[in-house]
Amino acid sequence: MAKQRSRFDERRMRQWRACGVLSLAGVLGLTALYLGVSFFRKEAPDGDHAHQRAPHGGVIVSTGDDGAHYHVEALVERGSTLKLYTFGEDLDETLRVDHQILTAQVKSDGGAEPIPVVLMPMPQSGDGEGKASRFFGKLPEALRGKPLTVHVPAFDLAGRQFQLDFTVNGPEKHGGGLPDRGDAEEMFLLSVGGKYTQADIQANGGMTPSRRYSGFEADHDAKPRRGQRLCPISLTKANRKCSWNVNGKTYVFCCPPCIEEFVKRAKHEPQEINDPGMYVKR
Repeated sequence: MAKQRSRFDERRMRQWRACGVLSLAGVLGLTALYLGVSFFRKEAPDGDHAHQRAPHGGVIVSTGDDGAHYHVEALVERGSTLKLYTFGEDLDETLRVDHQILTAQVKSDGGAEPIPVVLMPMPQSGDGEGKASRFFGKLPEALRGKPLTVHVPAFDLAGRQFQLDFTVNGPEKHGGGLPDRGDAEEMFLLSVGGKYTQADIQANGGMTPSRRYSGFEADHDAKPRRGQRLCPISLTKANRKCSWNVNGKTYVFCCPPCIEEFVKRAKHEPQEINDPGMYVKR
């Protein structure tokens, strides 16, 4: 009887040891699998970003080298404005770069030659003086509403020069675009909201900036001198020939697209609107 009990206990111990070995092997296997997945994720950051939603509904462009890695989001807004947003290693990390005027070579699907498009800095809230995390440029009529191939030959990101090459579809795929640009602009610029009033609309002649300043040639100056007026959007030198009334006050801008962006800010972020006297180079 004692022998049988001893054999039974020995058999049970062997079973427990086997279970322990299997459990340990399972834990080690899962740990190795986890570490392997983590390793591959770190080695392929672009693959991760490919599954992330672009913050503004555009396309994500990766650039950089072994020393630094950055991301730029590109989109066409309202069918006529090309915008770029700058990010760091991750899309939730805003990259604030030095003020600069970019020249993009933009070609439409089927177009013979690329057309230069100037992209101006458009600082966002929190960017700080002399910094911007957003750039925009007005597309000429020949490029509107079409798939575009874009080449930016020189973009200073955190003190280093990079090139950008990407394609961006027409407005129908990037939310915010409307097929009839004229109607969309009139609906927006000729309606009140926030600090943008009916009196402002009347003072501006009941017109849109593109109509009022048709044929306007911007002369962008990214290095204004002390005491000169600044465009409230690009913070470059303002042009007194390009003005607009908002909240009962007259502001001057560098170009008509900045007027529309400022009106948008007055409507949706009125707390971000300062008096005209604040937009002066100190």
